[in-house]
Amino acid sequence: MNEAGRWRLELAEQMAGLYAQNAKVAAVVVAGSVGHGRADVYSDIELDVFWHEPPTDADRRQPIQQLNAEIIEFWPLEDDEWSEDYLVGPMQCDISNFLVSTIDGYIAEVLAGDTAVLKQCRLAGLRHGVAVYGRDQVVQWQAQITPYPDALRRAMVAENLNFPALGIWYMRDVLAARQDWLMLADVVVRMQRRIMGALLGLNGLYLAHPGYKWLNETIAEMTLTPPDLATRLQQINFVTPAAAIQPLHQLLEETIALAEQELPDLDFSGARRAIERRRTAVYPAQSSA
Repeated sequence: MNEAGRWRLELAEQMAGLYAQNAKVAAVVVAGSVGHGRADVYSDIELDVFWHEPPTDADRRQPIQQLNAEIIEFWPLEDDEWSEDYLVGPMQCDISNFLVSTIDGYIAEVLAGDTAVLKQCRLAGLRHGVAVYGRDQVVQWQAQITPYPDALRRAMVAENLNFPALGIWYMRDVLAARQDWLMLADVVVRMQRRIMGALLGLNGLYLAHPGYKWLNETIAEMTLTPPDLATRLQQINFVTPAAAIQPLHQLLEETIALAEQELPDLDFSGARRAIERRRTAVYPAQSSA
């Protein structure tokens, strides 16, 4: 861990100690780039706090007051999560609060093949984060989600390489011809997300961030990828959208080929038809003399 990560982890451990004073708290995990050992000078501190029972506003505000921190946002319960952002000096700290029972439910659902992004993000935080309080609880969860479940692997590959997901690719030539650059750029990004989603499944990696943050570091953890994936994605993203079409199409083909190789019992013919489909120009029929 570099110096940026070390001192952030030390501050996170101090913060965790304040949360641990509350008997309702079961565990505290340093997540995000600090927990994963990827922190740099721009990184904030992300704490996941797990509660035996719902925290009150007073429960959540107590550590903030003890830190003499400045509250940026303080959200009520939404999508199973209470969250707050605050500043400790210049350092932004993002806190996610969940019930233990909620995480138990997420684990059961993801093990059964639920591909929900936010659930995977929580599990990725548990798998790679640093347990600074309640280690026994965290170790128990980690054992449940390791190894990566086969049901999730198959679901991630099938979902990201199915026809509805890839269907918009048939518009690529039309958008380039019309110079609809904004929509074409959006399509190019969406296809890259599909490639990455399928490869996460093939490689048994939980999605750690809904925006596919830490892309190069994530690719470095993979053993099954098209050759030179990181370099090729970088090149795709730094050319014009029109120039990205052919190299991105090649990556789609190679990703489908990997999926066919690793999961031969699944049918990827629809994916192949989807990426080969393209809208063609249609002209009025020529009238005969």
